[in-house]
Amino acid sequence: TWTLYAGPVHGSIYASGVGTVSTGATFHTATSTSTLIIPSTMIYIAPVGYSGLDSFTVRINDGISIDSTKIIVTINPLAKSSPIAGCC
Repeated sequence: TWTLYAGPVHGSIYASGVGTVSTGATFHTATSTSTLIIPSTMIYIAPVGYSGLDSFTVRINDGISIDSTKIIVTINPLAKSSPIAGCC
């Protein structure tokens, strides 16, 4: 299982079928590749207008061992739009 051990400072974590979750929430679904295990029901959502770094920590428990990892998220600013020339 995956547990949200320390929530993000700026954004929020969303779980499919649950909604926004707080520290201590447990996720039971994960997708595994040969090198990665990704909690497939966990989604990071940045606040509107925010750009910069954010992070959160998850704790992983396979029933034998427990470990944690810090996930760092980089939120890039949106490109500024230009007015459309020749319009109206």
